Amino acid sequence: MQGQPVKISHNPNIDAVRGLAVLGIFFLNVSFMGVTLYGYAPFPEFHLTDAITETLSNFLLEGRFLSLFSMLFGVGLYIQQQNFLARGLEPFPLIRSRLLWLMLFGALHSLFIWPGDILLTYSICGLLAWHYRNLEIEAQQRRALLFIAIGILAYGLMIFLPGDEAWIRGNALFNEQYSAWTGSYGEQLLMHLFMTLLMLISLPFTLLWFVSGVMLLGISLYRRGLFDQGLPQGKLGKLLALSLLLSLADTILSLQSRPKLVMLSDILVMLSAIPMAIVYAHLLVKFGRRLPWLQMRLQAVGRIPLSLYILQSCFGIWLFRHQAPELLLTLERIDYLAIALGYALVQIILAGCYLRFFNQGPLEWLWRRLAFGKKPINNAMNTHESNT
Repeated sequence: MQGQPVKISHNPNIDAVRGLAVLGIFFLNVSFMGVTLYGYAPFPEFHLTDAITETLSNFLLEGRFLSLFSMLFGVGLYIQQQNFLARGLEPFPLIRSRLLWLMLFGALHSLFIWPGDILLTYSICGLLAWHYRNLEIEAQQRRALLFIAIGILAYGLMIFLPGDEAWIRGNALFNEQYSAWTGSYGEQLLMHLFMTLLMLISLPFTLLWFVSGVMLLGISLYRRGLFDQGLPQGKLGKLLALSLLLSLADTILSLQSRPKLVMLSDILVMLSAIPMAIVYAHLLVKFGRRLPWLQMRLQAVGRIPLSLYILQSCFGIWLFRHQAPELLLTLERIDYLAIALGYALVQIILAGCYLRFFNQGPLEWLWRRLAFGKKPINNAMNTHESNT
């Protein structure tokens, strides 16, 4: 670090972008709330609405909001470090405490609610990304791209693993998985344990590098002013063209019948998501002030992201595994999209009402209290810091 550390003031743009990311994550997760291991099962016969919805999702939704949230997680680590230093505090013990408690939250979430959890992954990746937070911006971006490339390569190697059984609505594999995921809660817990262990075992070879790289990319973009001024002139068109080109290739592969080709399309999703996530952040920063009613509502969601994220899981699991599991037999992609859209409106209303009475979400308060106890910093931290 060079010069005297200066406390970073609250940036409402980051709240708005985080709010968009939180809402968008459920659009991706909703079809995995039932059969978590495989997600949406296509019908054996061609459904035009499925093809159209999947194509739109490939261009606008898939992976975009997880990438955006990963970037913001990295930004949060960097901002916290700067503000701790400005107060004369040693950052690492405080950051480590936050990440370790988040790790516990993620483990409990994965084991007892939904094994598609991202909190456990983020806490581990955050510890890796932390070591490269203060690199020069150019070096930091190179490190980020290297980590992303390692993650993509590792995931690509998984294509060559044995196993080529089709995942189709109504076939033997689907019926087996449907019965397992909608059985007793005890049976579901065993599936949760299996998936959590599988994630932890595979993490060093796949998502650890990719997600850590995206976090570092977020830090470097923040330091370049993305969340203050948006992208430099000329960058928007290039990133948009790159994302659209990769999304087109992804769509062609994802509509194929061979599972290996579909797995290959998942790699293109990861690649196309990053530039589009940056585009979304740029658009909110540039045009958010012209739509103050939208910006304010997204900011409210972005101030209680942890609470809303866990609530998403509770709602989805309650609906698809306990209240109406038969929906998994009939819902099309557009139906999942409609459910996610409706629940997004619920979250917007809930966040706005809740923040009229409280300054932070219940899980955000608990996380900060566990990480810092009753130390003076607990009262000194502002809302922005407590949510990142």
